[in-house]
Amino acid sequence: MRYEILRLSHLNKSFKNTPTLKDLSLNIFRGEILTILSLNKAGKTLYNYLSGGENIDSGIVYFEHKKISYAKTLNFIKLGICFISHYPNLVPKLSVAENLYLPFINKQNKTSIINKKYMQKFVQNCLDTIDIDINVNTLVKNLTLIEQRLLELARAYLLENKLIVIDDDSFSSYSHNDIDIINKVVRTLKGKNYSFLFFTHDVKKSIGISDRILILKEGEIIKTFNRDDYDYKCIFKILVGADSFKKPKYIHKPDNCLKCSIDIIDPSKKNSISVSAYKGEVLGILDSNSKISDMLTEGLLDNASTVKFKGFLNGKPFKFKNLKQAKKLGFGFILEHSADTTLFNNRNAEENLSVLVLDKLKYKFFPFINNKLFNVFKDDYELYDLCENKDPIGTSAQLGFFQRQKILLCKWLISQPEVLIFIKPFSQLDPISKHLTDIYFDRITANGTTIIIISNDFSVTSSICDRFLFADADSTNFLFDKVQ
Repeated sequence: MRYEILRLSHLNKSFKNTPTLKDLSLNIFRGEILTILSLNKAGKTLYNYLSGGENIDSGIVYFEHKKISYAKTLNFIKLGICFISHYPNLVPKLSVAENLYLPFINKQNKTSIINKKYMQKFVQNCLDTIDIDINVNTLVKNLTLIEQRLLELARAYLLENKLIVIDDDSFSSYSHNDIDIINKVVRTLKGKNYSFLFFTHDVKKSIGISDRILILKEGEIIKTFNRDDYDYKCIFKILVGADSFKKPKYIHKPDNCLKCSIDIIDPSKKNSISVSAYKGEVLGILDSNSKISDMLTEGLLDNASTVKFKGFLNGKPFKFKNLKQAKKLGFGFILEHSADTTLFNNRNAEENLSVLVLDKLKYKFFPFINNKLFNVFKDDYELYDLCENKDPIGTSAQLGFFQRQKILLCKWLISQPEVLIFIKPFSQLDPISKHLTDIYFDRITANGTTIIIISNDFSVTSSICDRFLFADADSTNFLFDKVQ
């Protein structure tokens, strides 16, 4: 008989009369990997409750068969549950050994003087046991993000946390190789009877690692899949709904006319990349180690950067050194964090879009913007989806990532740049949002705009782009078209 670690029974939660958890019940067994699939961060309420960041209206919790009566708020960490969230919970200025050993002796209530050699040997044995290859003397601040994630898993093993809860947002920007490394450690811990609860919107990741998958929609578990029942198409259809895949009205058809050729050169690091794209094309560049993204962002935003841009646009040579010069030439950019840094948080979507399109309008002129200006955009470009929420609380500060990104996409749909360069457009998006982003690409390229996507997500980018380029910061190789 399987041993039950955690059971949540009839949890209910409402926010401003809108239910976010509706009579939700689930259980997790020892040595099980359970995944909760949801869209638009629908699982955040449950994750926040488990981590102690949010309360519930009613419900009962059983932990290791012990009833915790009416657990409105709980410190699940004290019960032996580990949480891995978006930001690594480590001390950057301490070594790997110190970050793992100090919490261990704190849990043991030991106050003796620490023997450094013993500490290093102890931690090394721990890492070797679960196949993690990291130097124990390295400072955490010098580790990659993937190595920091592995350390958090190692700490959970060392502290004997019975259940490890992982927010998949923390892994959303990692390469497939990084995910494979994490999954290997997860399976090793599973073999040692550690249990996992994943919150994610990625169906493929879920099928690859999970023993059970629960689909959460509008606060309810609507379907449960066991490993023997996994069907990608079925799970995907239930998760996103059949209506999400209507054929888009706008279909981009690349012209054979060469639109642009761009050379990005960094003399100080002896790095360079050359790209050529056609009119109305969506060209993808796989940037697995983020070197190209970093080089491009540095060149555009850092005035002291040595990165240079040159090439041909519509048959004419060009050069630029920064974002302002590039925009004057007809280039548009959506950088990795533009959705978070470009918008005015105290204004709604309509006002933000109006200001972005007018570009030169300053903040002090906001009072003069009214719905008439936005209505022109709305009717001409069919932007009705930006008008869905008329509630004053629906400002950009409270919008989800895709809603914020949608405002930027609409800006370039209206502005019609010659070339739009988009860095990591899918890193925080669920399947529906990825599909809707693709529809916006179709609409933008229908005007003749060329889109260049730089991303580390091979599966999504390769399925959307007309051509796909494997590249690094030293050379570009392996160019494929959609058929290949």
